[in-house]
Amino acid sequence: MTKNVNLPELETSRLVLRTYLPEDIDALLEIWRDPDLTKYFPPDFRERDQNERHKYVAHVTNLWQSRGFSQWGIVSKDEGKLIGYCGLQPLGNTQDVELYYGLTRRVWRQGLATEAARAAVRYGFEEVNLPRITALTFPQNIASQKVLEKLGFEHGGAQIFYQKEVFYFEISRQEYERVKDESFYRLRRRDGEAS
Repeated sequence: MTKNVNLPELETSRLVLRTYLPEDIDALLEIWRDPDLTKYFPPDFRERDQNERHKYVAHVTNLWQSRGFSQWGIVSKDEGKLIGYCGLQPLGNTQDVELYYGLTRRVWRQGLATEAARAAVRYGFEEVNLPRITALTFPQNIASQKVLEKLGFEHGGAQIFYQKEVFYFEISRQEYERVKDESFYRLRRRDGEAS
């Protein structure tokens, strides 16, 4: 295992966004088995086998040190369990950074995706100093589009990414400052390990 220092952990009113722990892998794999969620994943991700997904979790965790942003596991404070993921990643072969998220179906329609995504956007602008953040949705993923609209993202039309036509959204730092939500948010840094 490689030692990582000062990994960011975000806390909101109902959630903790943290780096993955070894015991999270089974819960994450269970989330990824849901066809209602994975139908919106890029095709190459859906085709990964379980062993590759274990490597993916280790890879995601190691990226924190090299670029200062990556993916968090979303933990419900009420349950103390992993219920999804949320993060920031480079968008394809562009200079953009993409927001992405997904939650287990049993917690849909509770505003948790918005709460997690809001915290990730805040981290991206306030800690990483990104000039803008983008997001992609499939045209039929209306729920995800509503999350982005609540956060102040603007619809930029249809584009091709990940070999699919998707809707492109973006928010600039200036727009974020204008629409910034002051709901509960706490950033902690903790030592951790990545496999």
